[in-house]
Amino acid sequence: MTKPHKNNSDDFPEFYLSRLKHYAGEWVNKYSAIQIERVVLYRYDTDPYDLIISVTKRRSDHLSQKVSKDSPPLQYAIVFEISNCIELPIPENPKDIACIEFMKDCEQTHRYNSFNRPHPFLNSAFCKVYGNQTIKDFRKEWVFYYQRPGDNLHPNIQADKPFLILYDSKVSVEEADLVEPDVKKIDAIIRSLRFYPESDSEIKIQELRKEAKPAPCKSLGFKNNRTKEWKTFIKILQEPPHIFSIGSSSEYDADRKILSNIDRKLKKNFLSKECGLQIPKGFKTYERCPKEGKGIYKFKFQIIYGEENKKSKYDSLSKPELIAEIRNLSEKFQNITKDIELNDDPLLKIVREKNSNSLNTASKVALEKKWLTREDLTDIINPTS
Repeated sequence: MTKPHKNNSDDFPEFYLSRLKHYAGEWVNKYSAIQIERVVLYRYDTDPYDLIISVTKRRSDHLSQKVSKDSPPLQYAIVFEISNCIELPIPENPKDIACIEFMKDCEQTHRYNSFNRPHPFLNSAFCKVYGNQTIKDFRKEWVFYYQRPGDNLHPNIQADKPFLILYDSKVSVEEADLVEPDVKKIDAIIRSLRFYPESDSEIKIQELRKEAKPAPCKSLGFKNNRTKEWKTFIKILQEPPHIFSIGSSSEYDADRKILSNIDRKLKKNFLSKECGLQIPKGFKTYERCPKEGKGIYKFKFQIIYGEENKKSKYDSLSKPELIAEIRNLSEKFQNITKDIELNDDPLLKIVREKNSNSLNTASKVALEKKWLTREDLTDIINPTS
């Protein structure tokens, strides 16, 4: 039984591992007549100013070709480990024809730099395997090889450095699951993520040492921005202290289901699909906040929604809308204060603090625009004084 290879996405931080695996699966399906045992990604070492490519061809011939100095250096090699592909001068059956076509496709990638032919393996959408980089002519960075039993790897392939197994026919899904992900590492990665609420239908997510990128609600698995789950999620992101309270009795099950569905969508559509993380069973993107009170939860990732974000929201309002918002926030603040006097609930104090921060930001915008004076604000916020 083959021991599962422990892929480490940190060895190739420029790529999304899950997307590379997706393409490996497509290649295996495309050449289903070939018995492909493994698909492996290696780094490729070459001098862009003196690149000589040697390709094992039919009857052990070799093709050597100089490449222009203007060509970008090859950096990555995909190796198809095959078991029963036979080269024949004259194909005798469909399987032999498929073998020869497969080998020709691999060899074509070695000449792609100079002949600019359509690439047999990489389509335009392949650029999505890269992280936040924009790579022009990315196809010129890749070369594809086949390796039969007993064949040596091309000398430019860095076999002594970390590699990724993108497909392994001898490792079943069940066996692969036995390779447990590092829970502490996954947890640290999630806590390093930054979520920026941009609007009611879109957020931005920033991975460590990468640029923040847009994540519309649909890309995260939400049907639209009108669903209760998305509204709940965006409210958590937009409103400090960014917590979620699970109600009691009849509301408990419904609230728990909403939080669970948000968690599931984030793990499936972002952490697994976009970040290439293998999420451990039972792992949650949220955690309890016992110090905040019973039934209070928060997400583990960082939520960036400071005063500048709020200010942008209030800046977009017209004068009547902004004044109405200030009155509304003021009334809420006064009502919450009265409730706290009757019921010393820690959660109410958190809500009041959040409301107070919003009221202060809205008031500052009104003052900066000179739509209200300090006396006007005093009359609105504290009409009895």
